[in-house]
Amino acid sequence: MAEVPTPTGAPRRRAARRRAPGAEGARERIMDAAQRLFAERGYDATSTAKIAAAADVPSGLVFYYFATKRDLLMAVIRERAYRGTLPRVVTGAGDDGVEEVLRRAVTELAEVFGRSRNSQMILFREAHVDPELRELAARLVASSTGDLADLLAAVPEVEADADGRAAVARLLISGLLMDNFLRPDGVDAARSEPAVRLLAGALTGRAARPDPATETGRTERRRAQDSSGEER
Repeated sequence: MAEVPTPTGAPRRRAARRRAPGAEGARERIMDAAQRLFAERGYDATSTAKIAAAADVPSGLVFYYFATKRDLLMAVIRERAYRGTLPRVVTGAGDDGVEEVLRRAVTELAEVFGRSRNSQMILFREAHVDPELRELAARLVASSTGDLADLLAAVPEVEADADGRAAVARLLISGLLMDNFLRPDGVDAARSEPAVRLLAGALTGRAARPDPATETGRTERRRAQDSSGEER
């Protein structure tokens, strides 16, 4: 480190540029900890001291990055609840059938919603008492729904008008968000397959294709019932 002369002629070391203690990755660790604790315990029951301890940073470092606990909450929601990725992932949707577009969209949303599950749980839990969070929740739903409706508009075989495409998008997004919020295992793309076929039929004006596994099960149940009736 360079030395500079003091007024008396004695050398002294140049002061190093100050940085926040433990700053390497600290902001992300703080947000990770806040996201987990807010989801597990609720916003009011989670102190910044608990967040700092969980993030393994000094308590004061939380306020180095976030002026208040609420600012930290809002950062978690805004940055992690939903980042629109559907247009990027399903680029070229016009080359695929509507079922395939819906299936790919569900797969992507299942992954995105899974990563942001805690922040979504915080958002919807607190939205009923916080007007600002309620507005953010509405934006999240509108953003993901709008992205999906726009994708459907690019699929040639879709015959539904703009209102119909928006209705299908709302139904699918609402179902995925409910799964993410209510089911212990969150969103499972495979579980949405019946909805994908049903909604694809609604968009194209054709009846949904039956699920072979479901039809096989129904046939076996009918045969069992018939056999039981004959025995009686």
